[in-house]
Amino acid sequence: VIINVHATQPILAVNKIMLKQGVLQTVSDATIALKKPVSPEEVVAGRYYRLLQFENTGATAGKASFEAMGIHFLSYVPYNAWFVSIPISLDPVRMMIPSLRTIMPVASVVKMHTRVKEGSFPDYTLVEQGKVDLIVRYYQDITSTSAETLFKQAKIDLIGAPSPSGYVTVRISRDRLNELCSLPFVKFVEPATPPTTPDDTRGRSLHRSNVINVPLVFGDHFNGDGVTISLADDGEIGPHIDFTGRVTQLLTTGPGGNHGDMTSGIAVGAGNLDPTIRGMADGANLIVHDINAGTNGYDHVYNCANYYSLYGAVITSTSYSQGCNDYNTITQSADQLALDNPQMTFVFSAGNHAQTDCGYGAGVPWGTITGGMKIGKNPIACANLDAYEVLDNTSSHGPADDGRIKPDVSSNGADQLSTDEGNIYQVGGGTSAACPGVAGVSAQLYQVYKNSYNGVNPDGALIKAVIMNSAQDIGNAGPDFTYGFGRINAYRAMQSIQNGAFVLDSLSQGGARTFTVNVPSGVSKLKAMLYWADAPGDPAASFQLVNDLDFSVNAPGGSAYLPWVLDPTPNTVNLSNPAVRGVDHLNNAEQVTIDTPQPGVYQLTVNGTLIPTGSQRFYITWDLVPDDILVTYPFGGEGMVPGETELLRWDAESQSAPFLIEYSADAGATWNTIATVGATVRQYDWTVPAIASDQALVRVSNGSTYDISNAFFTILEQPQNLSVDFACPD
Repeated sequence: VIINVHATQPILAVNKIMLKQGVLQTVSDATIALKKPVSPEEVVAGRYYRLLQFENTGATAGKASFEAMGIHFLSYVPYNAWFVSIPISLDPVRMMIPSLRTIMPVASVVKMHTRVKEGSFPDYTLVEQGKVDLIVRYYQDITSTSAETLFKQAKIDLIGAPSPSGYVTVRISRDRLNELCSLPFVKFVEPATPPTTPDDTRGRSLHRSNVINVPLVFGDHFNGDGVTISLADDGEIGPHIDFTGRVTQLLTTGPGGNHGDMTSGIAVGAGNLDPTIRGMADGANLIVHDINAGTNGYDHVYNCANYYSLYGAVITSTSYSQGCNDYNTITQSADQLALDNPQMTFVFSAGNHAQTDCGYGAGVPWGTITGGMKIGKNPIACANLDAYEVLDNTSSHGPADDGRIKPDVSSNGADQLSTDEGNIYQVGGGTSAACPGVAGVSAQLYQVYKNSYNGVNPDGALIKAVIMNSAQDIGNAGPDFTYGFGRINAYRAMQSIQNGAFVLDSLSQGGARTFTVNVPSGVSKLKAMLYWADAPGDPAASFQLVNDLDFSVNAPGGSAYLPWVLDPTPNTVNLSNPAVRGVDHLNNAEQVTIDTPQPGVYQLTVNGTLIPTGSQRFYITWDLVPDDILVTYPFGGEGMVPGETELLRWDAESQSAPFLIEYSADAGATWNTIATVGATVRQYDWTVPAIASDQALVRVSNGSTYDISNAFFTILEQPQNLSVDFACPD
């Protein structure tokens, strides 16, 4: 479907529209189609909706002229096609321009998720005889208030109010599905989301945060103790006993909503009220700010030096957006702040704009990072995964507007249980929830570093480098514009810091540095990364890299490996392609990975290709991933309830055979099979058996290679109807 005439100027196959339901063949019939009258049943508040496609040439000009006519471009589908909203008052003759290929009504089948079309609904959606729960998206230019009225007029039962994000959950008879999909204001229909579970346990285990903070006397206890996070995600948080004694609120406006309560709990909640709902760094301190305080609403970032001096804050966490995928003055200031405050790590949500075209040139979901500081080179932007490591369909994608890799990493954001004011809990979601997860893990890693290096704080550049390089690669091999460098792995990051697997140096224009790493036998993968906090770019420049360093790795025997690079050409095919090895002149993070490296001494070389600032500091970090299995949940000390579902997890880099999962209730004397799963699987939903044991273990094996939970966990019914007879004064 792509004819490559020039690397940066692909010609698209304009006779196809690529939809979830398949390929829609089109013909050049716009003039004929526009002469067809619009029926009154299609009109919603003076507008009607169509799927239109441009010819390849002149599409941009055509879109601009249509927008000037009052046509709303709502979402993009390849190739050159858009869902649009057209005012009924517009004379169709004005739309007959040469660049328009076709325009057509949106057929009911186009609006159906595959499972809706096939009638294969998940069990949890079948709540009443003959009825099903669905999520219905309506067109973006319809307000939630108007949507509620429209659904009621159509006699569609709503479960809750429509979301400002443009969707609502409905309960409807299965024999009315075609009627639902034919409603003119309905854009897409899909099965309802699964019921929520205490997903912060799952978030912690997904990040391997639980492995470095074990609820036992022995083991690691890196809970962020002695580390302070500075957070602004609306305003006042709490009251909630999960924050007792660890929160300072610096507020200048009135009480905020519950957004900050949710993000705070994911970052540092202690689980005092419910121990299954804990944050990543349950020992860290938190400074809470108004999101709208100070310059451009980022007081906690702009004044980070002051809050570091007063409170020791070394991490900022922000799950708010400013614009979309635009390196501007605010972005420039973020890159400068990282240079001026090397002790700081700045963490942001990547955004929830995957269904919004931010103008990168490839349509949705590409180039949809939600602007502001997060689009910079030096902050961390976080994508949103569910507990099963599946990307949420709202999670913003890269590249940055100049083609750089964004997001940087991925973490759990979808359906996490977290704190809410008044000593209750709420369900969090979006990259808003992914961001504080990474901020909390960062606090854990600050504590790891201070514990290893005489109480000194690390550079934020090192923490970012270690987080990215140690992340579990998911999606395409190597970095990509969807997951960044992968899903964070607190355990591998801790290992890199504790093992001293990093080096700090600097060089000038034309200079070079070479470092050696000894790779022993039994290593499944060598991962090495060059990272530097780069000088701020210029918003007027076409790309933002200022100091250009280049990285390479030489194996024993002389084989040279270049870093992974992506093609940022603005079309879906190029942006979806896996990374290839090459020279990188866009990014300030360059990673080389080598599968099954032969033992020996490897040379890691940095060249100062272009350094106009005179000198550039940089970090190299490496990770020697062992060829073994590590059971990461249950790791030991957990409590499980019979009949509930627990998500078992393990790490294994290079296994090629199925995994056998077993449990023991008697300290390993006997083992019971749970399941056998495929070689690519690293997690499994286990229904906890109806037993009682305080010596339970899980074993995951692959041939002769296996691992067992690090310590016993407990299986026991959860106590109910407890009463408090006496409360200590404190």
